[in-house]
Amino acid sequence: MDRRTFVLLVLLFAVACERPAPPAEPGVVARIDSLRIMRGDVQAFAARTSAAGDPDRRRQSYLRGLMARHLLEREAHNLGLDTLARVRIQTEVQWQGRMRERYRRDVLWRNLQVTDADIEAYFDSLGLGSQREVSGILVETRSQAEAALAELHQGRPFDAVARTYSQHKSSAQLGGRLGFISQPQARVLQIPDSLFSGLSDGVISPLLPQGERFQIIRFTGRREVALDEHRIQIRNVLKTAALGRAEQQALNELAGEFHWQLQSRGLRMLQSKGAATNGVQPWQLTEEEAAEPLFTYDGGIISVGQYVQGLASAGKVQPDRAGDSAGAKEGDPLLVSAVVDNFRTAALFYEASRRSGLGDNDADRRWRQQLLVELAIRELRRMRLSEAEEISTEDARTFYDSYPEAFREADQIVIVEAHVDSLDEAEEVVAAVRGGQPLAEVAAAHTKRGESLWQAKGVLRLGHKERLQMPELYAAAQEAETGRLIGPLAVDGGYSVFEVLDRQRGVVPEFAKIEKRARGLAGRQRESEQFEAFVDELLSKYADLVSVYPEELAGALPDSLLERLSAD
Repeated sequence: MDRRTFVLLVLLFAVACERPAPPAEPGVVARIDSLRIMRGDVQAFAARTSAAGDPDRRRQSYLRGLMARHLLEREAHNLGLDTLARVRIQTEVQWQGRMRERYRRDVLWRNLQVTDADIEAYFDSLGLGSQREVSGILVETRSQAEAALAELHQGRPFDAVARTYSQHKSSAQLGGRLGFISQPQARVLQIPDSLFSGLSDGVISPLLPQGERFQIIRFTGRREVALDEHRIQIRNVLKTAALGRAEQQALNELAGEFHWQLQSRGLRMLQSKGAATNGVQPWQLTEEEAAEPLFTYDGGIISVGQYVQGLASAGKVQPDRAGDSAGAKEGDPLLVSAVVDNFRTAALFYEASRRSGLGDNDADRRWRQQLLVELAIRELRRMRLSEAEEISTEDARTFYDSYPEAFREADQIVIVEAHVDSLDEAEEVVAAVRGGQPLAEVAAAHTKRGESLWQAKGVLRLGHKERLQMPELYAAAQEAETGRLIGPLAVDGGYSVFEVLDRQRGVVPEFAKIEKRARGLAGRQRESEQFEAFVDELLSKYADLVSVYPEELAGALPDSLLERLSAD
C-alpha cells in the first residue's frame, strides 16, 4: 500500500468515524451499507494476506482489502456485469465442467472395484517384491568409464572411485550409493534384466550405456518388499486404468438412455458448406445455420455452430479420415471423431450428473454464485484496464533492471535430510549425528521421503519445483552453510534435519533471453497499480456508505496476533 493510498484510507476512516453511523455491534468491524464485516472475516483475510508497516497501518491495510472486495462486487452488480451474457456463459461452462468431474469422481470412480487378486497379480507381474541395493558411477565419456573401471579392477574401493569420477553429484558424495531399486526401476536406469537378476553382490558390472553416457554398477544387498507397502498405489494405478474403460461404457449406456442422435438436416448443412472438401469456418455460418441442431439428446442439443467452433478450437477445419472416426460411429465420414467425442462426453456426463442430483445442495449453489461474482469482478477489471498502454521494450528493460531477483533462476541445492513426523524424532536424529553417526546413514534409516532413481534415500535435490512445493525447506537450505547440521525445522508434514551437500547459485538470464517474460511482469505491475487506483476511486465513491469501528478492528487484530502473523 503506497503513501497516497494510505493517506486516502486514513481520510476515509476519519470521515467514516466522524459521520453519524449505525451503532456499533459486538464483533462488527465495519459496515458497507447493510453489509457487515465481522471480526472473523478480517482475521481470516489477514491470515492469508501479507501487509507491511506498523500495527495501525497493517490493520487498515487488511480492512481496506476486505472493503475493496465488497466494493468491487457492488460496482460490478450496479453496472449489471453479473447479468452480462458472456459472464453468465463463462459461469455455466465452468459449472458444467465441475459437475462432469463430480460425476466421474462420485459415480464412476467410487463404483470401480479392484480386488486383492488384481493387486497381487500386478505386483507380481512387475517384480516389485524383490529389490536390490545398488551403487553406481555415472560418467560422460567411454574413456572416463574405462579409466574408472581399470581402477576398480586394480582394487581401489568402489566408493573412492565414485567420489572421483561420478558426475552424479548427490550419489558421488555418498560413495555412489543409490539405494534399493526394483526391476522396473533398474530398466529405467538401463540396467539389463540379466544383470539385475544374475549379478552377484559386490561384483563390478561391465560398462553399461545410459543414453549417451556410461555407468558402472554393483549390487550390495537384497530385500523383499511386502505387498502392503505398494497396495494403495497399485490400487490407484489399476483404478485409473479402469476409469477409462468405465467412462466409455458409461457413455455408451447414457447415449442410449438419453437418446443421443445425429440430425440429418444439420449434417446436410455441413455438406452444403463444403465441410467434406475444404472444411468450414464459424464466420461462414449465418445465425440460423449456426443454431441448426447437429446432435440431439434428452436434455439439449449440439448445434452446427457449436460443432464448427469446436473444430476451429481443436485446430481442425476438415474431417480427419484416418483411424477410428466418429464418422463411422455416427454414420457419416464428415464428422471428426475427437471433436464429436468431446461434445458427447461433455453433454452426457453433465446431464447424468444433473439427473443424479449432484450440485443440488447449498454448498454447490454457493460455489456457483461465488463464481458468478468473481467473473463479474474480472469483467470489471478487464473493462477498467482495456485502455492500458502497451509495454515497450524500454519499459520491460526498466523493470528487469529494477527487479533482477524476479528473474533469477532457482538455486540447485542437494541436501541429505531426515524428514520425520515429530519433534521428538527430529531431536533424536540431531542427537545421533552429534554423537558421531553420519547424517546420511541416519536419514536413510528414518526419513519419510521415498527413494527416486539415481538418488539415495535421504538425499533430496531442491530446484524450482521444490521452491514452490517446499518453501520453508527450500528457504532454509538456501541460507544454510554447506555441511552444517540444520534443524529441527518445522515443515509441511513434520520436521526436517538436514545438511547441504552441494549448491549451485541460480543465474539471472540476459535480458534478451527473457524480454517476453519481463514485458509480462511489467504489464502485470502496471495493471496492479492502475487497479489499486481504481479501488481508491471506489473507496471515495462509496465513502458515505462506509462505517468503521476502530475499537472492534483493534480487538480483531491485536498487536499479539499481528506479531504471530508476521512470524508465520
